[in-house]
Amino acid sequence: MCEILHKSWGWVAFWVGALALTACGTAHAGNHRAGLVVVHGDGTVQTACVGFSQPEISGLELLDKSGLDYRLDATNPMGALVCQVGSEGCDFPAQTCLCQCSLGQACRYWAYFNRRAGSDWLYAVSGTSSQKVRDGDVDAWVWLTGDETSQTVPPELTNLGFDQICGPNSS
Repeated sequence: MCEILHKSWGWVAFWVGALALTACGTAHAGNHRAGLVVVHGDGTVQTACVGFSQPEISGLELLDKSGLDYRLDATNPMGALVCQVGSEGCDFPAQTCLCQCSLGQACRYWAYFNRRAGSDWLYAVSGTSSQKVRDGDVDAWVWLTGDETSQTVPPELTNLGFDQICGPNSS
């Protein structure tokens, strides 16, 4: 009886191992990666390489999956706004999301930039929840002083691309 039980457990272990290898292989084959950059007001740059299994995710999902601590105002009429990353920015909801902005003057806020695979950095014209991120793309959040006309790519982003953040893309 012990010999039969031992052989049965051997087969169970074999099939569990085979299923685990198959599942891991499938998950790996379907994985996509995108980069995330955060440029703080003092020039400190943080990067993260984020994996996901879907063909595309939103910029907000990329920020969520990065594990960074942030605050968001999802009720803003302009669309979801990032108010704070880490301890930098506006302490929403205790403060308004654009707490360092005055009407008609330059303001300090989290600006959103995108670099799609094979393209240059661009100031995002749509919000993070509607922006689509695909394998090889990079999103950036930059704490900067600007106004509606300041859409210049910050120098900290110039030489940062997917390969520098995630390593070469094998897909």
